[in-house]
Amino acid sequence: MQQKEFGLLIKAMRRETARLYGEKWTQTELARRANATPKIISNLERGKKAHLEPELLLGLARAFDLTTRERTAFFSCASGLRRDDIPRPGHPADDFLASLLDVLRQYTLPAFIVDDYDNIIAANGIILQLFSAVQPLIEEAPDTPGGYNVMRLVFSTRSPFAQSITENRERHLLQTVYFFRFVTLERRATRFYDDMMTAFFTEPEMADFRRVYLQSFQQEEDYFFEDGLSALNLPNHPPLRFFAPPQQTVATPYGRLHLIAYLPADLST
Repeated sequence: MQQKEFGLLIKAMRRETARLYGEKWTQTELARRANATPKIISNLERGKKAHLEPELLLGLARAFDLTTRERTAFFSCASGLRRDDIPRPGHPADDFLASLLDVLRQYTLPAFIVDDYDNIIAANGIILQLFSAVQPLIEEAPDTPGGYNVMRLVFSTRSPFAQSITENRERHLLQTVYFFRFVTLERRATRFYDDMMTAFFTEPEMADFRRVYLQSFQQEEDYFFEDGLSALNLPNHPPLRFFAPPQQTVATPYGRLHLIAYLPADLST
């Protein structure tokens, strides 16, 4: 991410923090929390600061309450590299997607692929059958902000998913939000992300998302996506127990793709 893009990201994160807490987060306030000066923050947001000292980046990470995984994405954004500099040359994005789709077809576990907005872009037949109850939401998705987003499918009051979690529910919801925060970090200055979050923060059916999202900034420990055990009691299925899914990530010139699969925790599942 180049200087101007990184400056827009800082500005977007500052404004999102203000919306999150209902406070006025000026450049002066961010400077105070990051142990910097207002002039430094102003130059940073305008893309005029070429040298980003480690102390400044660490101060910003603390000010924004970034998790360990968010910090890895944040520091990568500060590197000055463009997104298409990261993959090795000679590998078109279509090749990455085709390879990941091929892996998805071969999985004998419920699995799906998300992009850097945590939008589901592909899913195998097993998971579509497992979560058949969310079909009405999927049909409405093209006309809904963040319609294909994992957060909407998990937290919407019209989705049976969150209500079906019967074991370690709060921890699982926190893990889901932490992963969302991590994968979307470098997209927070985009119009698509802003429209999606505006919908999530204003729609009554997404009230539980707002609660857990705010709670995720008040935890003293990181909740990693790979740990924890959850249980689902879905319509037309016996109780299912699974481990929170790991993911495989590939970087493309247009962003990352994440393959997620649910791991059964017992023989009956």
